This record gives sequence, C-alpha cells and structure tokens, in this order.
Amino acid sequence: MTGHDTLTRRSPAGRESGATRPRFLVEEIQRSLLPDRLPELPGLHFAGRYEPGLDPQRQAGDWYDAFVLSTGHVLLSVGDVVGAGPGAASAMRALRTSIQLYVSEGYTPRQVLERLNRRAFEDGRGDIATMLIAVLEPTSGRLVFASAGHPPAVVRHSHGDVELLAGVGGPPVGATPKAHFAEHETVLAAGAALVLYTDGLVERRGEDLDTGLERLQKAIHAGPCDAGPLADDLIASCDTIDRSDDVAVLVVTSDLDVAPLHLQVLAHPRVLRSMRLALSQWLARAGVSECDASDLLLAVNEAAANAIEHAYDPGDGDVQLEAERAGRFVTVRIRDTGTWRPARPVSGGLGMQLMQRLVDECIITPGPDGTTVELRADVDGIGEP
Repeated sequence: MTGHDTLTRRSPAGRESGATRPRFLVEEIQRSLLPDRLPELPGLHFAGRYEPGLDPQRQAGDWYDAFVLSTGHVLLSVGDVVGAGPGAASAMRALRTSIQLYVSEGYTPRQVLERLNRRAFEDGRGDIATMLIAVLEPTSGRLVFASAGHPPAVVRHSHGDVELLAGVGGPPVGATPKAHFAEHETVLAAGAALVLYTDGLVERRGEDLDTGLERLQKAIHAGPCDAGPLADDLIASCDTIDRSDDVAVLVVTSDLDVAPLHLQVLAHPRVLRSMRLALSQWLARAGVSECDASDLLLAVNEAAANAIEHAYDPGDGDVQLEAERAGRFVTVRIRDTGTWRPARPVSGGLGMQLMQRLVDECIITPGPDGTTVELRADVDGIGEP
C-alpha cells in the first residue's frame, strides 16, 4: 500500500468541444491547482480525490491538501469557495497557499481562520469560503482542528465505530468581520481512518444535511481499509444524477501497528509533566482506554519520580522511557544510569505498593549501570493492534 494517492477524474473524450469548452477549461484549471502528490510518512497513508460537479455554475473552488511541516507535523485542509469558474479557482489557490504559509509560521488552525477572515475584509475581494483546517502529529496521532462553516470531519475507529468530529465551529471565512472560531482536539488512534470532504459529498436536492451525513457514515463504516479504495468508494457513493456540486475528498488512514515510544529526559521533577503528556498521547494512539491509561500513567509517574529522586542529584543525569504494545499488553520501561542511595532501597515502600496495584507486573532490576523498572499492563483498549 502506498503512502500517498491523489487523483482527479478527467472529462470524457470530446467533452471540451463546442459549448462545453468553458466547462472543460474550468475543470483543467481546477485540477492543475490541486496537489499532484501527497505526503509519504511511516504508518500513515493519504488519498485525495476531486470530482467536478454536473452543474457548470457550481464548478471550481473545492480543494484538499496535505502538507508536511518542518516540525514533522502534517497540515490537512479541505475547503469550498463560494462561486464558480476561474475566479473561484484563483481564490482557492490563494487560500490554500495562505493556509500552508500561516501554519508553517506556527499559527494554530483557529488562528489561521482568524487571519484569513481578517484578510478577507482587508483586501476587499469579497471571497467567502467554508473550510476545515487540521494539524496532525504523526507519532502521537494528536489532531487539532478548527472549522469555518464546513461539514464535520469523520473518523472510523479501528473497532469499526464511526464518529463525526462536529464540535463548535464558526461562520465561513469572509462572511462576517467579527467571526469567532473554536479549536478542538482528538487522537487518530492506530487503525483509524480520517475523512475530510466538501459539501458536494453529502448534499442532495430535496433532502436535509443530516440524511447526507448519515449516508456518508454508513459508506465509511462499510468501506475498505486502505485510503485510496476508501476515497474511491466515497466518490462513487455520491455519483448520482442530481449531484450538481464539486466534491473534494481527503482520506488519511493509520496503520494498525504502533511504533514504540522512546523518550530521554533530564532527571528533574519539572520534566514529569511533559513526559506524562507524551506517554498519554502515545497510549491514546495505541488504542488504550482512558481508564487503563490513567492507571499506567500514575504507575509510570511514580517510577520516574523515584528514579529522579534517588538515582541522581537534581539535573545530574537522564531518565529513559520506552513503551511498546504487543497484543493485549503494554510494557513501559523506565531506566536510569545512576546509583540509588542505600538509605532508600529500590524495593518495598509505598511507591512500590502503588505500582503493584496499578499494573499487572512490576519488576525492578538494579545493576552496576543503573536501574530499570518494567511495568506491564493488560489493557482493554479500543482496539487490538
């Protein structure tokens, strides 16, 4: 399975002749402005599709994008410019480029929407567009997103349940100068699929949006696991005689296996919070339930705090953390390279009792090169990698 897959459907032969030539040219312009390649990243797979609508008055302006930032995060966006023709395609290109620029400069999805909205009224072009912007952290699966009047993204979890990422959004960019946008966060866990799309995928004449969203969720639930085939299925599911609007679809799928987590932090109490956050995000991506993750995080925090307190003077060494999941079990190892003070033994005591209650197995192995604490937990989780 390839890491990327992008496709824009071409018009049938002869479609460009006669009265249909302007329509064909608009489609060609639109296709040329969409990405010709999507990212290739370990464990993640991307597919993009664009299908022109049947109504020439509503063609152009839809886009999808996936772009790797210098931080290693991935920018994801979909959007739909109000209007049609070369003007809408030009506005789409400007918006897509601006989104890449702003996120590359460190702005969050909510801040990007605010800047785009402010600029829409400063430059006087009058362009209005719905859009959804998200930033994905590949290692942890952390997804931060914000919407401007756009249909909700959809996640299919590894166990098959389908979820709308609705949240509180805001009005379309360019609709009102005093717009407020909200930012939301979730985790794209192992084995999950994320679907972003424009409204042409769900809207039909004579039916409400909820009906279209329900149809989309059923199609995603029954669809293939791989990103490209799933994107094809979704386009086929909306290919009806009354579909007048363009459709853009972006699918991101995550492999079922989760790469082990490796951290090395300074042996100082102030690093415990960031260590817990990194492990928490990894556990969510590994499909560990909140209840199991909470117990494991508490046990790991106790083990790391003990290493920091007893193996070194503050800030004199490092603590290493490794986490991996194999089937039902998650194993976390905390290692130091110091020498524990004889007055505070490495076994027994309240800390040891706490760790033993929180996990299924707790093994402490002291040695001449340091001490290793191994914690093993049988997790329920939301999936079985």
